[in-house]
Amino acid sequence: MSRVQNYQEKLHWPLYDSILFKYPITEKELSNPLPKRFFTDIQGKTKLDTNMDQASVLPSTNTYEVRSLRLIVAPGFGTVPESNFLVNEPDPFTEETGKEEKAGAYQKGGYNSYYKSCAIDQLDTMMRQLMSSLVYSSVLSLIVGEKTMLQAPSFLFPSGAGVFPMASHGEPTPVATFRLAEPVIIDRQQNFRVELNLPYGWPKAWTDALNWSGGCGFRTDIRIWVILDGYLTRDVQ
Repeated sequence: MSRVQNYQEKLHWPLYDSILFKYPITEKELSNPLPKRFFTDIQGKTKLDTNMDQASVLPSTNTYEVRSLRLIVAPGFGTVPESNFLVNEPDPFTEETGKEEKAGAYQKGGYNSYYKSCAIDQLDTMMRQLMSSLVYSSVLSLIVGEKTMLQAPSFLFPSGAGVFPMASHGEPTPVATFRLAEPVIIDRQQNFRVELNLPYGWPKAWTDALNWSGGCGFRTDIRIWVILDGYLTRDVQ
C-alpha cells in the first residue's frame, strides 16, 4: 500500500505489553534479581499480551508522545472447578446452606453441581495482597534511547482500569492515572522499554502465592501489563 507523501496522522493510541506468570509461580522466577522488561520481547505473544509489531522500536517512521504510564496487575485464565455430586448420593445442601450457594446449584451430566464462592473471595483477597505488596516495593522506569526519562515508585502509576469492585491498582477509571506534565518523545526507530525493578526482591506475598489454590481449587496465572498512553504519529497509507 502506497504512502501519502509529506503527510502524517496523529492518533490517541495506547502502547501496551505484558508479562504472564504461569501457575504455579516458580522459585526461579521469584529469585531472579534482574528487572522485568516490557516492550523488549514480543515473541509468541498475542494481541492481548502486546500491540507492539516490533520489539523495542516503533515501526517505520512512527513517533510517539508518552502522556501517561499505567501499571495493571490482574489474574489470568484461572478456572473455578465444579464440585460434583452423584445423583444417588445424599443431597449436599443442608438447612445451614446459604441461599446464594443453593442458587448456584444446577444439573449437569447426571450430577448435581454447585458453585463454591469462597474461591472467588480468596482470589480477590490474594490479588489485593499481591498488588499492594508489588506497588509498594517496586520502581517503574521509562527508558528511551538508554536514557531514563521517567522513574518513580510503582504506586504512582495506577491502572485506571479494572472490573469494579474486584481488586485493582487504584480506582478503575481512566481519569485516575498519572499524567506527565510534558510528554516524553519516542523518535523514529528509537529504542525504548519500561523496567519494573524490585530493589529488595519479590515481596513475601508473591512467595506465599506459590502453589496457591484458593482453598477451593481456584488456580490462576498472574499477568502484569504496562501501558504507555499517548499520541502516535504515523504515515498515511
